This record gives sequence, C-alpha cells and structure tokens, in this order.
Amino acid sequence: ELFVNRQIDNLPVDKKEIYQRIYSGGCHPSIRKQVWPFLFSHYPFDSTSEERTVIDQNIAVEYQKLIDEWQSAEEVVNNLEIQRTNRLRNQSIQAESANTNDANKSSPVKAVISKLSLPTGDSSDGKESHISNEVFDEDLSIHTVTIPIKEEMDESNATFNPSVLIARTRTESVIDRSSPYNIIETSTDEEDNDDDTESTRSAKSLEIDHESILNEEKEHFSPTPSLTSGADVYMDAMDDFDDGQSDGSLTPIHYGSFSKETIDLFAANIHRIDKDVARCDRNYPYFMNLNNLKKLRNIMCTYVWNNLSIGYIQGMCDLVAPLLVLFDEEVMTYSCFCHVMKRLLPNFPHGTGMDEHFGHMRSLLQILDFELYEHIHRTGDFTHFYFCYRWFLLDFKREYVYDDIFLIWETITAARRTVSRRFALFIALAMMKSYRDIILDNRMDFTDIIKFFNEMAERHDAQEILRMARELVLELQKLIDNK
Repeated sequence: ELFVNRQIDNLPVDKKEIYQRIYSGGCHPSIRKQVWPFLFSHYPFDSTSEERTVIDQNIAVEYQKLIDEWQSAEEVVNNLEIQRTNRLRNQSIQAESANTNDANKSSPVKAVISKLSLPTGDSSDGKESHISNEVFDEDLSIHTVTIPIKEEMDESNATFNPSVLIARTRTESVIDRSSPYNIIETSTDEEDNDDDTESTRSAKSLEIDHESILNEEKEHFSPTPSLTSGADVYMDAMDDFDDGQSDGSLTPIHYGSFSKETIDLFAANIHRIDKDVARCDRNYPYFMNLNNLKKLRNIMCTYVWNNLSIGYIQGMCDLVAPLLVLFDEEVMTYSCFCHVMKRLLPNFPHGTGMDEHFGHMRSLLQILDFELYEHIHRTGDFTHFYFCYRWFLLDFKREYVYDDIFLIWETITAARRTVSRRFALFIALAMMKSYRDIILDNRMDFTDIIKFFNEMAERHDAQEILRMARELVLELQKLIDNK
C-alpha cells in the first residue's frame, strides 16, 4: 500500500522501509510485478516516472542491439553447420563408393558374369535362340531367370557345351516390371540340342543377390579413367582452399565481422542453451507454450553473448525462469536477471562462493544446533555440506513451487539490505532444523539426506521455513551481543 500510493503520487519511495516490510512478510502478489524492478535494481528507488521511462528505453535499445549481434553470429554458425554436414555427406559418399568398388573387385559374381554369352539369331552354329516374354503374377515372391553360360571349349570337340545358370532372386510384393530380370525368362533352345548326343549337358545353380547384380551394372557403366566423378571434382575444388578457409564444401568459410574464436565459442554455448531451454520446467503451464520458450532462449542467448567470457553454465535457465514468468516480457526479465547474476555468479564453478557457503554452514550449525552437527560428523563426516550445493547454486529454485520461490527470492534480496547479505545460509539452516528430528531418529547418513531432500523438493512450507530463518538470525545476533 505504501509503495502503490507513492507510485501514484510520483513520489520517491523510502527504500529502507520497503526492504524491511518485504523482509518481514514479502510482497503482495498483486503488486509484485511493480515492486521487483526496484528490488532487483532495474530502477533506483528515488527515480521519477520520467527517469524510469528513459531507463526502459535505453535498456530496450541495448537489448535489441545485442539480439541483432548474436542472431548474426548464429546465422554464421548455422551456415558453418550446413557446410560441415555437406562435407560429411560427401565424405560418406566417397567412402561408400570406395567400399563398393573394393567389394566388386572381389565378388564371385563378376567371375560368373564374365562367362555369360547371350545367343543371337545368327549364331555361328546355325541355332536360333528362342526368347519368350512372360509376365509374372503380382504375388510371386521368387522367380527364375535362365541365362546361357558358355562352357570352356573341349579340346576334342569344337562345339560348346551349354549349361544353364539358374538365378533365383527375391522380389517385393509389387514387382518392378521395368527390369528384364522380373518379366523375361531367357533360355537356350533345348530342341536344337536334343540331336547332339555327343555333347554333355551340365547344369549349374547359383544363388545371386539382386543388389550384387545391380552393383555389377554400376561397375559396367562407370566412367572411364579419363573422366572424373562429381565427388572427385568436389575434392579437387576443396584442395584450392586451405584448412582455415573451408570446412569441406565448395563455399569457403566466412565468419563475417566475427573472429573464428568468437563463433566457435558462441556455437558451443548455443548447444548448451538449447539443451537446457528444451527441458526447463516443461510441466509448468507457462513453459508449455513454445513462444515462452523462445523468450527464454532469447534472454539466455543475449546474456551469454554479452558475457562470452563467462558463457552458459547449467542452471542459468532456472534463474531466468521465475523472472520471465512474473514479467512475461524479455527486456525487464533480462535486466533483472543481469542483476541477479551479479550476486549468484560466484556460486557457479570457478567461483569461491560455494566454498564460503559450506564453511559458514559448518560454523552456524556448530553454534546453533551442535547435536545435529555432531550427528553429521559422526555418521560419515559429511560436514562438507555438498547436499546443499543445489540450494545455493539456484537460490532454492528447485526446492519450492513458483509462488513460494517468488517469496523466497524477494525475502533474500530484501534481507541483504536489512539483516544479512548471507540470508540464504539461514534458509538452508532452517530447512535442516525443520527436519532435524527425522534426520536424528533415522540416523540418516549423507546418501539418506540427499535422497530425503530430493523427495521433499517443492513440498516445503515456505512461510514456516522463512519464519525459522528469521528466528535463527535473531538467535545468532543475541549470541554475538552477549559475548
């Protein structure tokens, strides 16, 4: 009410009083969207409406500028990916062609085909060949092709001994009638051979794979050595580009106004962002809308592009999500997220924040609940407090439902200006103390505690946890004052 009235009258807001009220009981949901831009430093508390309008305009211009930049870089990344795909495809075609040629050279079918001799009507022995066409039924699964084979000449006989090669090939339910193997049965003229009592007939049967026959046909129609295949032309053209100018396509690599290092780094980050955006709170109604996932991706890509030295780290999407759900627009969400990351970035890998949190947790638990500390030390000594890692990294985002995380986040932010900039430690301690009897009675070890809190995620009573956290702050203050 105090905040709304001063907003209506365009009067500066007493930020200390606002912080204290939020720390004590949070924001009313109806005005949260108005308060959070001040709470997360998007607007100064003493700014006028005109000044806030200018701030919004400046950040919107900067945000759009960054989007234009990273979208141009993403276009380069996509073009490089297309070139890479083309290169791999051509390499695959070349490898497959080489394997096929090697297989053909060693194929036993080639030796058989080389012996084939189709009779003609004016053959030297005066015998006419008889060719009959027969159309097979549609449901025929196996058909026979009779092909004459010229036998080796017998030294005592100047005539050839004909034999028959039976080629049995499997067909599909619908036969390709354009193929002569499917619709023509070719045979020798056995009537002409009946009177030849001195000749010896022999029949040879061989199972021939249809695909092998087709491969032999491909070999028969392959270009002469003087001709060059398309793949060879492609590879010859690639020789004209050095390694830094081409990725295997006919088009040389262009990085536009960006350096190769920038494009490579951004490409790696895009992959990680897309992976996390696709799985971010998909059971929450807001993120079932693909347009909202696109907003999330835009914000995340913009932040990473402006902070490439930091890059994307898993968990950042979790920190954007509540802000986007509240504001439902990109510019304000981006601005507030940047301020949130200033506080939370040390908790991410390569920062020192997490080690500091664990050290403070050990000290606080020893002081405020020595019995629980002794249990943890005695049952495996997991006083490293690694089970709290997710709590601190994501500001408890995965431990509470959205309505509760709004309350948790605004209380932590207000507490930094009122009682302690490490209020998150007291929330973590309150979570442990609220279940201390369960932990002690069941003699939970490190694995048990991790499993327990994973199962309790989004089931905690946020109001009760915050009440206990505020009491722990007062208890510690009393201990300090009494020393």
